[in-house]
Amino acid sequence: MTTRLLAALVLSGVIAVPAFADGDHGYPSVNPVQAGTLSRADVKAELAQARADGQLEFSQTNYPALPRQPQVDSLTRAQVTAELAHARAAHDVSTDLHS
Repeated sequence: MTTRLLAALVLSGVIAVPAFADGDHGYPSVNPVQAGTLSRADVKAELAQARADGQLEFSQTNYPALPRQPQVDSLTRAQVTAELAHARAAHDVSTDLHS
């Protein structure tokens, strides 16, 4: 039984491996990261300058760029209730939650 299982595994490997060996499946090839011409200090200086110039609107340190303004309701609870009653009377609001 073990010999047949081993033979089947070897045979399936011999058949399956060439199907994936061509490597041309429309994906870009994976190249190792190449060293750039800028030093780490140069990159940090460019980043600081871009932040100072306002070229970076969002990042992990200042997202979102502007603080959220609290929402101020202009209607009182009584006004909203009156609008709802008027809409229900005019059949503008469905009271069926499953529609």
